Amino acid sequence: MPELRVEIRRSIDAALWNTWISRAQWGTIFQTTFWADRLRELWDCQPYFFVVNCGNFDLPTLVLLGFNVRSDLIVSEDTPLSARVKEIPRKLLGMRRRFQWFGQPGLVSSGPNEDAYRLLLLEISRFCRTNNIPAVAPSEIPIYLTDSIPADWEKRQWATYLVDLRQGENALWKNLKKTARKAVRYAQEDGIEVRQIRSLEDLRAYYDFACGCASRYGKKMHGFVDFETMWRHFRPNAIFETFVAEKDSEPLAGLSIWGYHGIISELGSFQSERSFREKLYGSDLIKWEILRWGSTQGYRTFDLAGVNPEPQTQKEQGIRQFKEKWGGQYQPFWYASWREGSRRQ
Repeated sequence: MPELRVEIRRSIDAALWNTWISRAQWGTIFQTTFWADRLRELWDCQPYFFVVNCGNFDLPTLVLLGFNVRSDLIVSEDTPLSARVKEIPRKLLGMRRRFQWFGQPGLVSSGPNEDAYRLLLLEISRFCRTNNIPAVAPSEIPIYLTDSIPADWEKRQWATYLVDLRQGENALWKNLKKTARKAVRYAQEDGIEVRQIRSLEDLRAYYDFACGCASRYGKKMHGFVDFETMWRHFRPNAIFETFVAEKDSEPLAGLSIWGYHGIISELGSFQSERSFREKLYGSDLIKWEILRWGSTQGYRTFDLAGVNPEPQTQKEQGIRQFKEKWGGQYQPFWYASWREGSRRQ
C-alpha cells in the first residue's frame, strides 16, 4: 500500500476542494474556498491547501486550509469559531507572522486516521520552518489524537455543544432544559419578536446597533467590512444569516450564524443596555428561533461555538451554563499549537 504523503498548494480548483469539504467529517465553512477568499481579502493573507493522500491527489485522506497571517491578526482562543480579530502587540509576541487554521481539518476518508493527522502536523511545522514562520497559532484538531500530536506541539482542551437539528421541532423543544423553555416563554409573553436581516443596508443598521452594544462591555469591533465580507462571500454559496430580537421595533439582541453543507455555527452575540436592565430574554428567543429555522431548512448540526471545559471565571461559567441548556451534545476537542524551538515535556 502506498505511503501517506502531503501535497501543499497555494491555489486549488474550488469546485473540487469544496466537494471534498462537503463530504468530510468536520467539513465546516472554515475549510471552504469561500472562507479562503474572505480572509484573503480581509487580512491580505495567503491561503495554503494541504492534501494528505496515498499517492493519488484526487483521493485525499485528510485536507486542511491554513493561512500565513500577521501576528497581530489572530482569532481569540475563547471564541474559536468566530472571525473576531484580537489584536496582540508584535513586541509581546516577538514575531512577525503565524500560521493559522480555523475549524478542524477535513477527514475525507471513511474513518479516523491518526497517521494522517500526525503527518499533517509534522508537515505544517516543516512548512513553517522552511518559510520562516515561527509559530502556529492555536488551531483545532479532534480530541482522539492525544497520542498522535508530535512532541514539539502543545495542546489545550476546549469543547463545544452540538445540537442535532434533524430531530424536528417537537424533539428540539423537549430536549431544552427547563430554564431555556421558561426563558423563551417569558420573551414571547413580553411581545419580543425575532426577524432576519434581509439586505446589506439592514445589516449596516444592525452593525451600528452591535457597535453600541460592544462599546458598553468592552468588545472590540473591526469595521463593517468584517460583516460585509461575510455577506458577500458566504451568502451566494454557503450560509450567513443574522437574527435580531426586537420589542416595539427596538433591537434588544442579535446573533449571526454561518455555515456550509448542513453545519451551522453561531457568532457575534450582542445585547442592548435595555435588555440587561429590564432582564428581557431576547437572546434566548433568538437561540430558539435559530434552532427552529435550522431544522426547517434541513440543516444537520448547530454548533454553539465553544466553551471552556474547566471554566476559570464567572463569565466562562455563565457562558457554559447558557449554552448547555439548549439540548446539545458535549463535544471536546484540542487546540494544537507549535512554536519554533519548543518541545512538550
